[in-house]
Formats: sequence, structure tokens, C-alpha cells
Amino acid sequence: MRKRLKRAPKIGGIPMSLATAKSLSRAATDLITNQRADMKERERRLWICNGCPERNNNRCSLCGCFLKTKSMLKHSECPIGKWELPLIGESAIDDAGSTETNKECADNPT
Repeated sequence: MRKRLKRAPKIGGIPMSLATAKSLSRAATDLITNQRADMKERERRLWICNGCPERNNNRCSLCGCFLKTKSMLKHSECPIGKWELPLIGESAIDDAGSTETNKECADNPT
């Protein structure tokens, strides 16, 4: 007989886990200390969320957060790590055709 895995309890349709509690703690700290992501980072995060299959209107179906609010908090993270992926922008391609990630470009301004 197969053993069933126990699911995380849900509150308001959102699974409550240790990761959810940590995320809520970071969000509360950002709100209290007025830590905001800059406008460019907010736009980048929302652009990534707009193409995500987990997006449900203006909310993330994985964590339940409102995307506009979550994207503005400095220390918030995508629950599946999409905000951490390096993106290649047009400005990151040099004349030789090599590419650098956004982080590499920021670390080595020319």
C-alpha cells in the first residue's frame, strides 16, 4: 500500500510552509524599514511574471502574493527562482559577438 504525502495546510488558499513564513518575514521587514526595489528592478520582475504560467491575473498562484506589491519589495524572491536567472540584454552583446549576463555587466562597467 502506498503512503500518501502530507500536504501543507492552506490559509486563504495559500499553502503555509516554512518558506512562506520566511517570505512573509522578509516582506514585513521591507515594509517596516521602507526597503524598496528600484523602478528598473520592479519592471524586470513584473516582465518575468507576465510570461510565467503560474501567474493568475495579478497574483502568483504559487505563493499567493500580489505581483505588483511583491515586485516592489527589495528582498522578495520568486518562489521558483525566476527572478534570479541571468538575463541577456541587447546592451550586453559586444562588437565581437560575445555575451555577458546582466550581473557580469554590472560588475564590469565599461
